[in-house]
Amino acid sequence: MAVMKKLMTTAFLHRRVSLLDVFKIWFISFSGNLAGSLFFVAISAGYYGIFTSAPAYTQETLHFATQIAAELAWHQIFIRAIGANWLVHFDVFISISSRE
Repeated sequence: MAVMKKLMTTAFLHRRVSLLDVFKIWFISFSGNLAGSLFFVAISAGYYGIFTSAPAYTQETLHFATQIAAELAWHQIFIRAIGANWLVHFDVFISISSRE
């Protein structure tokens, strides 16, 4: 699905598809990724017993997650987002310029 999303964006830039088509594929891709990640979390946490086997592990995990989220300043989040965006754009560049 990710490859299709990248190709749709490129096709839109070349004016081969409409903006509505791009939004449709983005919505489908986002929904599929969200459903897949929620399913993975449900399977991992629910059936494997990751958080039920050790209460201390659960408390430490929640404390760590909230501490990291609360202590980051806006500029640190902004810099991390720029780095993540560079990785995504590098992936798009590599997929477009590759030869099969």
